[in-house]
Amino acid sequence: KAAYSLLGNKPNAQVSVRGKNFILDCVGTVAASFYAAGIDITKNFGKYGGNGVNRFYQTLKAEGAVSAKEVQVGDVIFWDNTWDRNYDKKFGNDPLTHTALVVKVEEDGTIHYLHDNYVYGIVIEFMMR
Repeated sequence: KAAYSLLGNKPNAQVSVRGKNFILDCVGTVAASFYAAGIDITKNFGKYGGNGVNRFYQTLKAEGAVSAKEVQVGDVIFWDNTWDRNYDKKFGNDPLTHTALVVKVEEDGTIHYLHDNYVYGIVIEFMMR
């Protein structure tokens, strides 16, 4: 529920949640949502290299929290190849480039997720299963 309070913020806005500051990029948006619920997903980021999405993924993996199960509210989803992260002008070789938080799953499998849209800011969008 705390994630909904972030809706409408501009891309890369700075917010304070329970006394901790977050920049609302994709990882910061999910991190702020979890932090509002008392979970600091960033506390072990220093153990891993790469971008924030990779550090987040590796943190969850180390905790045994990465699986291909049925999607539920509160799950985190990851994308590959959403932008040319390594700037080599090739599509398809940029893993772990975006993340979002699942906020609703409809009976037909439609997934609603909260994330940072680089144009519109913090929004809820959806994907069909």
